[in-house]
Amino acid sequence: MRRHVAELCVQYAIIPMLGEPCRPRARPGSRAVALQYIGGPSGYWACLHDIGLAIADAAWGAFECELAAWAWAGEMALTIPTFEVLDLAATTLLLELALDVDVVAREQRLSQPTQRGS
Repeated sequence: MRRHVAELCVQYAIIPMLGEPCRPRARPGSRAVALQYIGGPSGYWACLHDIGLAIADAAWGAFECELAAWAWAGEMALTIPTFEVLDLAATTLLLELALDVDVVAREQRLSQPTQRGS
């Protein structure tokens, strides 16, 4: 699995970096990615997801980038996802969707004229 991730980094011009666990590991359009330790399937899938984020179109919204990254990871993976991987994917997608819906709702509220009492 480590070799496969290394090969994908070369193929997609990804620059592996050491990262801090509390900081984002990848940003859409950035080729520098702080890859996770690959101790098992979850770490492997996290690396694939992060590479998928790095090669995603930076012009897309957060939800579209997450969706594309997980889809790309699924296409590239040499193993099937574990329950933990599926749970992580579902959680991140739902979180991004909820955040996007919240932002859109807030923007709609702000764009509406305020009504004052007569």
